Amino acid sequence: MNAPATEYSPIAKILHWWIAGMIVLQFVLAKLGERAADAGSDMNQLALLANHKSVGISIFLIAIARLVWRWQHP
Repeated sequence: MNAPATEYSPIAKILHWWIAGMIVLQFVLAKLGERAADAGSDMNQLALLANHKSVGISIFLIAIARLVWRWQHP
Protein backbone atom coordinates (compact mmCIF):
# COMPACT_ATOMS: atom_id res chain seq x y z
CA MET A 1 0.00 0.00 0.00
CA ASN A 2 1.04 3.55 -0.62
CA ALA A 3 1.36 5.89 2.32
CA PRO A 4 -0.95 8.91 2.19
CA ALA A 5 0.67 12.11 0.97
CA THR A 6 1.31 14.56 3.73
CA GLU A 7 1.25 18.31 3.33
CA TYR A 8 2.26 21.16 5.60
CA SER A 9 -0.49 23.26 7.11
CA PRO A 10 -1.24 26.71 5.65
CA ILE A 11 0.21 28.35 8.78
CA ALA A 12 3.48 26.42 8.38
CA LYS A 13 3.67 27.45 4.72
CA ILE A 14 3.04 31.11 5.56
CA LEU A 15 5.73 31.09 8.26
CA HIS A 16 8.16 29.37 5.90
CA TRP A 17 7.70 31.86 3.07
CA TRP A 18 7.64 34.81 5.44
CA ILE A 19 11.08 33.78 6.73
CA ALA A 20 12.35 33.17 3.19
CA GLY A 21 11.23 36.63 2.09
CA MET A 22 12.84 38.25 5.11
CA ILE A 23 16.14 36.49 4.40
CA VAL A 24 16.09 37.96 0.90
CA LEU A 25 15.41 41.35 2.50
CA GLN A 26 18.47 40.81 4.73
CA PHE A 27 20.70 40.40 1.67
CA VAL A 28 19.25 43.55 0.10
CA LEU A 29 19.81 45.56 3.29
CA ALA A 30 23.38 44.27 3.57
CA LYS A 31 24.17 45.27 -0.02
CA LEU A 32 22.60 48.71 0.46
CA GLY A 33 24.65 49.13 3.64
CA GLU A 34 27.83 48.32 1.75
CA ARG A 35 26.98 50.86 -0.94
CA ALA A 36 26.23 53.51 1.70
CA ALA A 37 29.60 52.83 3.31
CA ASP A 38 31.35 53.17 -0.06
CA ALA A 39 29.53 56.45 -0.69
CA GLY A 40 30.61 57.79 2.71
CA SER A 41 27.06 58.24 4.02
CA ASP A 42 27.39 57.30 7.68
CA MET A 43 23.79 58.12 8.65
CA ASN A 44 22.34 56.00 5.85
CA GLN A 45 24.67 53.16 6.75
CA LEU A 46 23.63 53.32 10.42
CA ALA A 47 19.93 53.37 9.49
CA LEU A 48 20.36 50.37 7.20
CA LEU A 49 22.33 48.52 9.88
CA ALA A 50 19.55 49.16 12.41
CA ASN A 51 16.98 47.82 9.95
CA HIS A 52 19.22 44.83 9.21
CA LYS A 53 19.40 44.00 12.91
CA SER A 54 15.64 44.42 13.39
CA VAL A 55 14.87 42.10 10.49
CA GLY A 56 17.36 39.55 11.85
CA ILE A 57 15.69 39.54 15.25
CA SER A 58 12.30 39.20 13.57
CA ILE A 59 13.53 36.21 11.56
CA PHE A 60 14.76 34.59 14.76
CA LEU A 61 11.42 35.10 16.53
CA ILE A 62 9.39 33.87 13.57
CA ALA A 63 11.66 30.81 13.31
CA ILE A 64 10.95 30.04 16.97
CA ALA A 65 7.22 30.42 16.30
CA ARG A 66 7.57 28.07 13.34
CA LEU A 67 9.34 25.46 15.48
CA VAL A 68 6.66 25.71 18.17
CA TRP A 69 3.95 25.33 15.52
CA ARG A 70 5.75 22.30 14.06
CA TRP A 71 6.03 20.61 17.46
CA GLN A 72 2.34 21.16 18.18
CA HIS A 73 1.20 20.10 14.70
CA PRO A 74 3.33 17.15 13.58
